[in-house]
Amino acid sequence: MSRIRGMGDEGFMLQTILYPDSTFKSEIDSLANSGTKIIGKLIQLATSGSRYCTSPAASADPDGDIAFYEKDATYGYRLTCNIWGYNSVDSNRHSPKCIKVFPFAATPSLGYAIKVTGGTYRYARSTATDGVGFVLGYDNTSARMEVLI
Repeated sequence: MSRIRGMGDEGFMLQTILYPDSTFKSEIDSLANSGTKIIGKLIQLATSGSRYCTSPAASADPDGDIAFYEKDATYGYRLTCNIWGYNSVDSNRHSPKCIKVFPFAATPSLGYAIKVTGGTYRYARSTATDGVGFVLGYDNTSARMEVLI
């Protein structure tokens, strides 16, 4: 097997499952119906729902790309995405290393950073100013949030 030099992907990327928002779902439907390639399509993290992504606007920083996709009865598509970066609440660009799950006491805001809350130092809360990470999703039943760190 030959090694691609110069233009091949190397190293480890953070991969996770995301779901398209309604606009992006329609775009993917159009691409699929026309036979256009979907794998490799650039994505941007969205705050319209837990683990949502959308198509980046012109001149926007992409947050990753689609590595694999499959149809999904609930969301339209289940997208396996490579995540390269995200913009924090303070508009700085970050490269995520992992997705960390934290317990919360109050429903977090998607796209916000997190800080410690409470005297036990076991819970996190979302914050619109400073903090760390990007709240990617949450589940109210288990009171857990997923944060790109």
